[in-house]
Amino acid sequence: MDFTASLEATDAKTITLKLKEPYGLVLESIGKPSSLVPFMMPKRLAETPAGTPIPEQIGSGPFKFVKAEFQPGMKVVYEKNTDYVPRKEPALATDAGSESLVKGNGVAEAKKLLAESGYDGTPVVLLAPGDVVALKPQPIVAAQLLREAGFKVDVVATDWQTVVQRRASQKPPKEGGWNMFFTSWVGADVVNPVVNVSISGKGKVGGWFGWPDDPRMEAMRDAFARSSSPEEQKKIAAEIQKEVYDQVIYIPLGQYFLPSAWRKSLTGVLDGPATPLFWNVGKSE
Repeated sequence: MDFTASLEATDAKTITLKLKEPYGLVLESIGKPSSLVPFMMPKRLAETPAGTPIPEQIGSGPFKFVKAEFQPGMKVVYEKNTDYVPRKEPALATDAGSESLVKGNGVAEAKKLLAESGYDGTPVVLLAPGDVVALKPQPIVAAQLLREAGFKVDVVATDWQTVVQRRASQKPPKEGGWNMFFTSWVGADVVNPVVNVSISGKGKVGGWFGWPDDPRMEAMRDAFARSSSPEEQKKIAAEIQKEVYDQVIYIPLGQYFLPSAWRKSLTGVLDGPATPLFWNVGKSE
């Protein structure tokens, strides 16, 4: 909302958004498909008390919600929106700055650099949740690699809720803080440098856990948001990624995919940052 001058209902079918200055991610901001979604709804639904379920579901985009066939917890039916037209933009994917990460086998070099740094043996506090299958192996592997490089490591075995609570502490590790934890995101939450909060350079006020203070990063993210050119955005995104690696703001370990299945009668099912993607789908009897 920092770029918003006003947001109001011009008439019964129109919402008018006026900006203070140019902003290149308007559609991405109002169309985000994952967490923190800016839903639009009628006033009568928006005023539903926080503790009361929304009494009515309204579909949007490529499909329309069929209320008459909805069975909570069992069945949801959508019908195709024949007026929907998908958008096309170039992908932001790049390997810029990742050379030291992707080449691997860097333990010997890390051991040499650590010895030269004057490391005093202070333990690295690593948070290790044991109740989340997808996050359980990484701390074990990382602890072993850190030890091979010469670090002393304190693996704090706990549950995920305790990790969530402790990672919010900005105190030193010996006072309840931490040095490292692992998490994962769905693609839609890291699809561009603005929505990817883990690369924020805002520091201890407004930044994400770890709180890197990187004004250059914030300037580049701001430039990305203001750009209206997909080609320019891709160039800025590559520079941002280099900064992420250079400053070790966070380390991406890879990606994994959840298995999906659909009937043979469905065709045109697409991959994407959020599932399911409804456009391009065809159905035969």
